[in-house]
Amino acid sequence: MAWQTNNPVASPWDREVTLGTVDRTPIQRYVINRVWKNGETRVTIREWYRTANDPTWKPSKNGITIYDSMLSQVLKVLEENDSGN
Repeated sequence: MAWQTNNPVASPWDREVTLGTVDRTPIQRYVINRVWKNGETRVTIREWYRTANDPTWKPSKNGITIYDSMLSQVLKVLEENDSGN
């Protein structure tokens, strides 16, 4: 289920919708968003973090943005190279 992101940092995107999250550790997670900028659609996967002193989730500088038009190619490469691990 998609929902509007509650990003405490100003977004560079025209529109941003969070598609889901994947928890890595209790203090790290990956947030998957669909974003729009100047009529183009992209998918972002960004690492978010929180600390023991501040439980608020914050975006890190680590992440990737993929144009929607390239997403199927990226998924194909991953599927072709899936070793089952």
